[in-house]
Amino acid sequence: MDDQQDLFFPEVVLSASLKFDYAKARGKQVAPLGDLFAGKGFTSNVDGLSVRIVKTKLPKGLEIVGGNSAPDLAFLAMPEHELSDENGLRLFRIDGNHRLSAANAKTSNLPTPFCVVLHDDPAKKERFEKVVFHNINAKQIPLTSEENLRLILQTGAGALFSDEDLLTKPSFGRAYWLARYLLPQFNEAFLGGLAKHFESKHSLALGLAQFLTAKQAVATNDDVTVLQGEIDCVRSALIAVNGYYSASCGQALRDLACHGVLTAFVYFALVNEGRQLPAFARWIDSNRIDRLSPKTTTRGLGYHYHLGQTQAVDAASLVDVFESVLKSRSRQIFISALMNFKWVAQHED
Repeated sequence: MDDQQDLFFPEVVLSASLKFDYAKARGKQVAPLGDLFAGKGFTSNVDGLSVRIVKTKLPKGLEIVGGNSAPDLAFLAMPEHELSDENGLRLFRIDGNHRLSAANAKTSNLPTPFCVVLHDDPAKKERFEKVVFHNINAKQIPLTSEENLRLILQTGAGALFSDEDLLTKPSFGRAYWLARYLLPQFNEAFLGGLAKHFESKHSLALGLAQFLTAKQAVATNDDVTVLQGEIDCVRSALIAVNGYYSASCGQALRDLACHGVLTAFVYFALVNEGRQLPAFARWIDSNRIDRLSPKTTTRGLGYHYHLGQTQAVDAASLVDVFESVLKSRSRQIFISALMNFKWVAQHED
């Protein structure tokens, strides 16, 4: 919302009641929703809300293939005086509160698609709103980013974004450029121990690039020549890490296929010329971190009897904990004592 590029607001879901006072109707038969489905329309005698149904026709050329499927258009009208009245007509938000609150903080207006759910039973309306809100916010299955990243990072004639776009556009940045050029390195032919990780290779490439960039384990400028050299360094790190994953003791790591654990391995293969990588591999095995779940994820909950409750099974957590272990082990204690130098001289003789 800050840079206003590629900005789109998802649909806001609203709810309205078709109120009708049958005592005022003097015997007139009114079925709010039924009349709408029958194409008759509806006008409230309580708050003035009205719905007009207009039947449409398909263009001549389409009548042969779907003449009976032309859509009906519904026009919803709400009196302004009712909307401004404190006790008047109201539209209730089922979903979209956070998006609208964020938009209110900006000075510009944002075109926002919406739908309005109409009800003719107050009890059913309240129940429906609560259930739909719960379903939308608590039960939906998050979409993975793998397919979206495939489109963003693809190269060749059909590429949606150039290298310059990935480097300079506010929505992307250096990590996206690195991710694009890391993808060809994910070759199962010479990185067989990491093959299972490559099933979501676009997510892996971006997550790895973002972490290494944030930790300054790769170059921090946008010089393409320098960045290309960093790709070669990461390739060498991947080959070194593959050696641990391909070994017989790396079966659990291969089965886990956790991007976060792999990212931590690559990090220690890069920093300090890889001198800490063997110790990190032993630490992973001795603490059974290669058996933490959830699988194939970079973040999640996990538990280990040595580490206690961990907030996230991801690269940042693993690197922070292991580096703290290294720091504690590097402390030395110097003990000084009063020595009898005459005794020392005799002892040396």
